[in-house]
Amino acid sequence: MSRRYAVAWLYLGLYSLLAVIYAFLTSRDQEDLAAWSSTNLMNLHHNAAGSLVASAFIPGDPAIAWVALGAAGLFTVNGLLGNVRTVLLLVTGQVAGTLVSEGIVGYKVDHAMLPASARTIVDVGPSYVIVCALVAAILYGSRLQRMAAAVGFAALALHIFRGVTHLDVTAVGHLTAVTTGALLGALLLRSARRAGRARADRSERARADRVDRASADRSERASADRVDCASADRSERASADRVDRASADRSDRARVDSSERASADRSDRASAGTSGYDATVPTTYPIPNATATAVASSANWAADRTRPAGW
Repeated sequence: MSRRYAVAWLYLGLYSLLAVIYAFLTSRDQEDLAAWSSTNLMNLHHNAAGSLVASAFIPGDPAIAWVALGAAGLFTVNGLLGNVRTVLLLVTGQVAGTLVSEGIVGYKVDHAMLPASARTIVDVGPSYVIVCALVAAILYGSRLQRMAAAVGFAALALHIFRGVTHLDVTAVGHLTAVTTGALLGALLLRSARRAGRARADRSERARADRVDRASADRSERASADRVDCASADRSERASADRVDRASADRSDRARVDSSERASADRSDRASAGTSGYDATVPTTYPIPNATATAVASSANWAADRTRPAGW
């Protein structure tokens, strides 16, 4: 069962079920049930709510025809107005048709225009509900829905308005149901359309909010990504700067060390030059005088021995 047409399905389903049950009752039981649920003055005085509800489900003759007519009107109205407004329209049509028609009966009885037995007449059936729905469907439905509802209403109009000029209870009730379907149906349809536009606006705003939130999230993520990239760039540049400074420090220290070593070497060579020492030149040490005399004497003696005689 579609929730959109819940009222139409529920009413027609209950009506069909009760029609089947009613068909298996005896004639006496059928009369007792109709008398108990009739919306006459007596029942309205003692059991108004029960009779107003029950009378709308007592099957007419033939029951299948009322189901077909009800489908032509109820599904159209239910689709246009929604479940709550459809219930309001149907209940109002049933109650208004009953109260107006029975009010006229009460007036006539009080003024001796009708006998007292008119207070207990049998007035049951789904006609007030279905006529109200058919009129609303004819006025406010789509083209095909109007055509279907108009055919059904035309079939009923030959019977339901008989005696309207004499203020017959049934004819007056149906006329009231027609008026209710036309006037209240217009008001409820306007309300339903406003509610539909409001739902559409809320849906559109919700969709726009979702889009805005998604855009804001994307923008925030993009901003966070830019911040992260900028932070990474700064970190990378800082790391590169540290590496460059460390490399420059090492180069400076290397130059200083090289300069210091070169300066030390020059100092060492300068110190060696001022001491007069040259490792490549043999050093001649002076011979003491006594030793030199002895060496000279030995040399002279050797020369004398080798010299020839007569020298």
